[in-house]
Amino acid sequence: MRITKVQTLAIQAEGSTSNMSGAWSGVWSKLTSSVPNLGTLLTLVALALVAFAIIKYLMDRRRGGGGNAQHLAWTLVAAGVFAAPGLLFPLFLKLADGAINWGGSVLGG
Repeated sequence: MRITKVQTLAIQAEGSTSNMSGAWSGVWSKLTSSVPNLGTLLTLVALALVAFAIIKYLMDRRRGGGGNAQHLAWTLVAAGVFAAPGLLFPLFLKLADGAINWGGSVLGG
């Protein structure tokens, strides 16, 4: 008997659910308990990134280069990742958990 990928997913999903956000909250709580000011440190790094990106953008515009808005946007995204691992990661993982659990329930029967 040959098992396809869809059947394998359905077999794995039967009777079990995905809990990636719960796993991340466990990892994050262990990290913040071992490094108490980790959240503050990451927020300061994000703030420094934002300040540097905005100053660089304004200086480039003043020199007549027009500034690089794409560089500014990607720096702001990176700063957001640094600033909110306690918020952004759990949000994305909860969405992924919901999609995986929904897919497992649909394919599982």
